[in-house]
Amino acid sequence: MKEIKNIKAAYTHAGVFHADDVFATAFLQMINPDIEINRTNNPPECDTEEILVFDIGGGRYDHHEEPERKELRDDGTPYAAFGKLWRDFSSYLVDQEVADRIDRDFIKPLDITDNTGEPNQLSSVIAAMNPTWAEEMSLQGAFDAAVS
Repeated sequence: MKEIKNIKAAYTHAGVFHADDVFATAFLQMINPDIEINRTNNPPECDTEEILVFDIGGGRYDHHEEPERKELRDDGTPYAAFGKLWRDFSSYLVDQEVADRIDRDFIKPLDITDNTGEPNQLSSVIAAMNPTWAEEMSLQGAFDAAVS
């Protein structure tokens, strides 16, 4: 597992955002306030000690692989990017018992929505923060507001 303090930059997808990439970004910024978040559709081809790629690019913290290759929790629920990051880095914030409870009650429902489209009120609120064509706010500005 990477040392979070060594990660200088993280990459996620550009464009319309979802609860998964918003909460993953907020979490990474909580545990490494100096991390630079880049939103692009052309991320680096692989993670390094200083670069982390999530929710895009097919790497360790992506979840857009074929169904037979998806990483699953013990109960069979598929991970999304936030869940994978929480699994690997939650120990920077909380002990394992608290991490498991947060995963079960907060993160897993978001991961389910991102993987299946199953309705989730919090995911819907985050999705509604994407600007419409009639709004002047940029996608990046709206993403930053959602993360904060």
